[in-house]
Amino acid sequence: MFSFSLTKNSDILSQWRGYAETGGVSIGFSTKELKKTADAHGFKLAKCIYEEKLIDEYLENFFNSINMTEIEKRNSQSEETMEKTIHFALIRHFFELFARFKHNSFEEEDEWRIISDLGGVIKQSKEYKVRQGLIPYYELPINLKNDIKNITTSPGSESIRKAFAIRKLFASQDISEIKVIISNSPFRNYKSL
Repeated sequence: MFSFSLTKNSDILSQWRGYAETGGVSIGFSTKELKKTADAHGFKLAKCIYEEKLIDEYLENFFNSINMTEIEKRNSQSEETMEKTIHFALIRHFFELFARFKHNSFEEEDEWRIISDLGGVIKQSKEYKVRQGLIPYYELPINLKNDIKNITTSPGSESIRKAFAIRKLFASQDISEIKVIISNSPFRNYKSL
């Protein structure tokens, strides 16, 4: 299973602290274009679920679907084939569902994920080597002019310089559609002092 995590909040202090302590950017994608790209490659764009009550409802529906598939299996002519199909469907649904669950303490992130289907995507994945072994990944094509709406520079003393450099890069590539935003978060990296 592959996933790509995103947030609806492009400029929250906890995200900068957790993921870009030494600097970085937040890339704002077009939801419509991202969904189109995800769908075309066998992925789903899905909102993470934080509320325990909602998680319980999803789990209840999931376990009820298991009971329904048992009934369908009994009515099948080819039990072995139907059993394999049902098991794979349940496993796939299980992983897609659980990839969306997050502890409620992370609710501020308002996270969305692009989640792969367990089927054909795996066959098309690539791998790169790291110290811990091989890590599989899948490349989703991104069209700069259509898919990206804005880029927010990380907070700190270099934000204006970063924004200027990004604007200059975009101008050299004749890209005017992407808005460059300077972070409003009051963040200082005390480790560098």
